[in-house]
Amino acid sequence: MKKNFLIFIIFLLFSSSNIFAQTTFKFEGFTIETNPKFINETEFTNKIKSAILLLKANAPAEFATMKSVIGKIRAFQASGANFNEEIMTIDIAKLTFDASLEWLTSVLTHETTHIKKYKDTGKKFGNAHLMTDKKAALQVMINEELECNKAQLIVLEKVGGKKYEIDHLKAQKGDHFDIDKDGDYDMDDYKARKW
Repeated sequence: MKKNFLIFIIFLLFSSSNIFAQTTFKFEGFTIETNPKFINETEFTNKIKSAILLLKANAPAEFATMKSVIGKIRAFQASGANFNEEIMTIDIAKLTFDASLEWLTSVLTHETTHIKKYKDTGKKFGNAHLMTDKKAALQVMINEELECNKAQLIVLEKVGGKKYEIDHLKAQKGDHFDIDKDGDYDMDDYKARKW
């Protein structure tokens, strides 16, 4: 009896290890990586495909830029431009994903703008993390966020974003990343993000 129970537990452990297995596929030249731990695989697949096609149809220049600098789009715990991967990656969290298709499409452009700046300059967020003047570093990051918001707004309007989404984006001050409002962007802020 104990032996059968032990075999059953081992079977469960091995079979459940694939519950949150990531799957990847190619679409329009991008690697799409699902992860059901964060977002339902079918929903993520369908909506990301729709967002890519919406961008391609309504903002072809921005789509071309995205194709030139982004290799992967994946479901993840927090949204953002991920410079730390071998392939430049846009991470999409559940809260961002659950927004409208138009908002999600515009977020792809926002994160693309971050990665394009990095590829053009070699600096992550203007190398603010290397600056000793905390206030100046914060301003460098705010300036980059505002630049990315501007690119996002252009796409949001091109793809038919709703007025409240456009108004919300226009009202942003560029400091949304500083969640704990201590004047910097650090791991405390990243871990507190829900979007």
